[in-house]
Amino acid sequence: MPTEQTPLLRNHLPVQQAQARANVWIKWAWRSLLTILGVTFILVVAAVFSPLPQCSQPEAVSGAGLPSALENPTSPSARTLAEALSGAVQINTEGYDSSPDNADGFLKLHEYLEKTFPKVHKAFTKEVVNRFSLLFTLEGSDPGLKPLMLNAHLDTVPVDPTTLDRWEHDPLGGVIADDPGLGPIVHGRGAFDDKGQVIAQLFAMENLLPFKPKRTVILAYGHDEETRNTGATAIANVLLERYGVNGIEFLVDEGSPLMESFKVPLAVVSTAEKGHIDIEIEVEVLGGHSSLPPKHTSIGILSEAVVEIENNPFTPYLSADHPLVHTLKCVIAARPKGLSYTSYGLLKLLLNLGGPGRAMILKLMQPVNPLFVSTAVTHQAVTVFRGGIKKNALPETALVNINHRVANHMRCDDVVEQRVVLMKKIAKRHNLQLIVLSDPKADQRIVYSPPAHQFRGNMSLIVASRLEPSPMSPAFGPVWDNLASTIRGVAKADGSDVLVLPAVMPANTDTRSYWNLTSNIFRFNYAKNFDRSNLHTVGEMAPVSDLLLAVRFFQSVVLNF
Repeated sequence: MPTEQTPLLRNHLPVQQAQARANVWIKWAWRSLLTILGVTFILVVAAVFSPLPQCSQPEAVSGAGLPSALENPTSPSARTLAEALSGAVQINTEGYDSSPDNADGFLKLHEYLEKTFPKVHKAFTKEVVNRFSLLFTLEGSDPGLKPLMLNAHLDTVPVDPTTLDRWEHDPLGGVIADDPGLGPIVHGRGAFDDKGQVIAQLFAMENLLPFKPKRTVILAYGHDEETRNTGATAIANVLLERYGVNGIEFLVDEGSPLMESFKVPLAVVSTAEKGHIDIEIEVEVLGGHSSLPPKHTSIGILSEAVVEIENNPFTPYLSADHPLVHTLKCVIAARPKGLSYTSYGLLKLLLNLGGPGRAMILKLMQPVNPLFVSTAVTHQAVTVFRGGIKKNALPETALVNINHRVANHMRCDDVVEQRVVLMKKIAKRHNLQLIVLSDPKADQRIVYSPPAHQFRGNMSLIVASRLEPSPMSPAFGPVWDNLASTIRGVAKADGSDVLVLPAVMPANTDTRSYWNLTSNIFRFNYAKNFDRSNLHTVGEMAPVSDLLLAVRFFQSVVLNF
């Protein structure tokens, strides 16, 4: 039988409880402090005693015969360069996925380039490939050397008519305007992607001529990079017949820019591209009047499938040969001021731990630098959703397209099989037959069939398009070292000291047609203001200062190789 506590005991208990809680908190605080000190000690030891990653950066080399300093963006020749790009922007070469090629625009651009760069058209052999793509060749003096190849593309993405009022300048006006921070800028669709590269390459060659390179120089400009890629494919066929498999020494196409990380200037050269696969999922069920609906319509079922996919993203994976590992090693070796001692020690320790350490790096970097982590993971994006034709009719079919950017450690079939696993759960839940068509040339396979008396309809998983991840070009050896020293030489002339590092390109370029021509494929834009370029969106532009750097880079590439 409980007894009533005395007033003294009642008053004393809260004091004892408070003291007990205080003791627990003090013990927890001491343990936390000791843990922090222990981890800090380990990181300091790792920073001091663990092996320093190797990262060789070749000496900066400028192109022979070039001036030691860059011209001012307001100089007469810079104005000529800006006007050349302005004129190209004014010629509409927009490409649409489902429309014929813009014949009139491409023919006008051909004429304009011939008029603007007469020396190139006289010295180089010009070929028109697949109606609208251009191929220029300048024979070298040493036939024993493989050719070098500079790439760009003539087409642009369309301007969305609904955004015209948001453009400060006419997107097809090629307006040259001064910016207080960047100097003269060429505005308009294609100024950066990719007419800026075309003009910079041709301007570089025009101003080097007359000259005879040791190595044959090839300029290749596809006309449908943004859509069907038939131009580059046709160019590749011509070059394969002419020079054979691996008949080109190296090629440079559009790609990664200059940037800064941990307060270190970086020149990021993409040595690989992700693959891509478009998977369409279609649900077919009986329709009917909306006044008598089932629990889930085709749109409802498909929505459930989308949620299932988005709730199950792919896991990042960092292989030992991934370019990001090389990049981290170089950042550690450089010991930048922007990298704290703790972060320095942690990265150094984790890199030396191998696979588990690389996995931990991805987890730690995800909230800090998701752009870097994105190169090591397959991404998925729901891009199209269609269903229903009338407000009071139950939709008989619904379709969704999921675009995947496939990381280099995976294959397209891996993506398909992971989607099949997820969709099988949805098909079972709604008594749908799951049909997979992973290749248009292959027979469909039935992955799941419900009992006949429960059958409600079909769910089809169809691969609409696919491209495997590209081969990885080496970020070592004489070709890479020469390219890196050239980039560093251009940067040095501009008053900068950059680290040249490899990366993975998340998007696809015309280089997907050239894998058989060379193992040395480098995707790089010598651009300091990439974040201001607005490619593929409102306000696309190219600073003249970046165009001048690109010209110097292309001249140096030709002269240094």
